[in-house]
Amino acid sequence: MNRIILIGNGFDLAHGMRTSYNDFISYYWYKIISDIKSTKERLFENSEIKITRLPRPVYFSTIIKFEELHETLERNGSELIFKNKFLEHINHKKQIQNWVDIENEYYLLLKQSFKDVNCTYKISQLNSDFTEIQKLLENYLQETENYFKENYNKNSEVLRIQSSVGNKIYSNFNFRDFTESAINKKVESEFQEIQPDLKNNYRPVPTFNETYSKRNQLINTVDKSEPHKTIRKRLLSESAINYFDLQPEEILFLNFNYTFTEDLYYNSNDFNSSIDINKNLVLSKIHIHGTTDQKDNNNVIFGFGDEIDED
Repeated sequence: MNRIILIGNGFDLAHGMRTSYNDFISYYWYKIISDIKSTKERLFENSEIKITRLPRPVYFSTIIKFEELHETLERNGSELIFKNKFLEHINHKKQIQNWVDIENEYYLLLKQSFKDVNCTYKISQLNSDFTEIQKLLENYLQETENYFKENYNKNSEVLRIQSSVGNKIYSNFNFRDFTESAINKKVESEFQEIQPDLKNNYRPVPTFNETYSKRNQLINTVDKSEPHKTIRKRLLSESAINYFDLQPEEILFLNFNYTFTEDLYYNSNDFNSSIDINKNLVLSKIHIHGTTDQKDNNNVIFGFGDEIDED
């Protein structure tokens, strides 16, 4: 049987990584303010914003947030102009709601641009602005991931989480959590395995071979008049591991993040000691987000998505 590990942003957040869209936008303004503090010019401009009549650096000495920046500029007669309208939109949403879903906001604006003939925010410009934000987000997440990988082993809480998660990933299956259909299929599969021995009244003697030992224990305890009932009872019991091989044959990490946190869990020997090291456990990864399409023996990385052009 196989196991699929679905990884979303909550996985990174649980490891202490600041990877939410809120974190990204807050960090963006923190960097902007840092750049403003170091400039001697009266004009600040980059690809996303432009600030005219920039106050002297002393006015920015204690600020780190957008709200503080906006108040300081307004108080000193400066003007902040958004060259990237999508950044302006998501920043405004964050200020109102204290959170923002960048992908959803893009989708809503895309629909509006497509359906409303009077919309001045054309799809081509929206795509261009969105791509720019996407690149900034990727850079931010890369920096966040690099910092995490360099420092995570110094954090006892993160190491505790890693140990707990890793042991779950490589744990045996617990069929009490399965659907009735899956349980019935497993019962039938196990029955077919031992049916020939049951027909021949085979009663095995104990052996030190793990695989056959579990099979033999099951054969010795099965009620021949109700084999399926016995197997089901064993399968759902706390002692199921004594009768069945419940370790996954393949583990797939399906990651929807830009980060590669699953790499922390790619070595089964770092975790559950009950894993049969002689078993050919197959590990594979699929990364849904990425900047380019890549494939090799163990990885498949897909691009972010297709843009819709107004033509």
